[in-house]
Amino acid sequence: MALLKIFFALYALSYVFVLGPWVPLSAAQVVSYTLFYAGLVLSYLVTYSALEVNSPTLEIMLWASQRGHQGLSMEELRSRMTDDYLVLERLKDLRRDGMVTIQENGRYSLSKKGRRLARLFERYRRLLAAGMGG
Repeated sequence: MALLKIFFALYALSYVFVLGPWVPLSAAQVVSYTLFYAGLVLSYLVTYSALEVNSPTLEIMLWASQRGHQGLSMEELRSRMTDDYLVLERLKDLRRDGMVTIQENGRYSLSKKGRRLARLFERYRRLLAAGMGG
């Protein structure tokens, strides 16, 4: 949420100090500028998670690239792609970001912040007509 506030502040500042008083804009140009800026922000937000943590697919590709023509065996992949690597690190990130909480019984559940983000992604997938997946 803090990141969205920063993006909104930057939008307001860019409009007021860069475009506003010196460049007269029509209503259509303001809408166009706003949509362009929103597209940049959404693009950043979508790619941010990919920059923060590599996806399993990207990791496999990087490992295979490092091995060159020798390649990777299934055994090597299984030894690297463990729950500690795939799940626990992501759960730590979700807890750090306040998206999940641990209940007294040890089960994970979404926090209020996590539920809001999950609903946003569900709506986004419906808009794109995309199925659930990773």
